[in-house]
Amino acid sequence: MPKGLKKQIFGAMLLALGLVGVVLSGTWNSQPDLFDIVLIAGGIGLWLYGAFEKRRHRDRSPKAPPTSAVQPSPGKIPAAISKKNAPP
Repeated sequence: MPKGLKKQIFGAMLLALGLVGVVLSGTWNSQPDLFDIVLIAGGIGLWLYGAFEKRRHRDRSPKAPPTSAVQPSPGKIPAAISKKNAPP
């Protein structure tokens, strides 16, 4: 699991809970609570922190060495070899 993904998921959950609270308070004709606003702000902050952490981890990870352009897949015999060994 990439670094920072758990923080992003938890932040999205907090954001969703805060938005549900705001929507429900709007349907009951009342003002949103401060708790809902704090959940939304905390969710956005945590989600952004996880996104930056994931990007920073991805940029610091070592790059994979390049592979050769042509590699035979396992189980298949290349055409040049099969023609040499084919019966006449």
